[in-house]
Amino acid sequence: MTTKTETDLSALSDAELETMSARALSELDKRRRERREAAIAQIRALAGEAGLGVTFKGDGRRGPKRRGRASVGARASRRAQTEPAQ
Repeated sequence: MTTKTETDLSALSDAELETMSARALSELDKRRRERREAAIAQIRALAGEAGLGVTFKGDGRRGPKRRGRASVGARASRRAQTEPAQ
């Protein structure tokens, strides 16, 4: 690991500053993902202990199928498929 030093940003060239900024943003994004994944794992573990299942939007896992009323468009298209043509 490199040593941490205080950097005078005004002394950096534009290219160096852009590189440093891109690396810093990439590191912040990586840390956010790691914290999110750790939190999700902890929530899943706690839910599992309680006999519950959880799903998170955007995590790529499919939750249980929702039962309920279909939207008006879906009902109309299903009805059109089952009704005989006139």
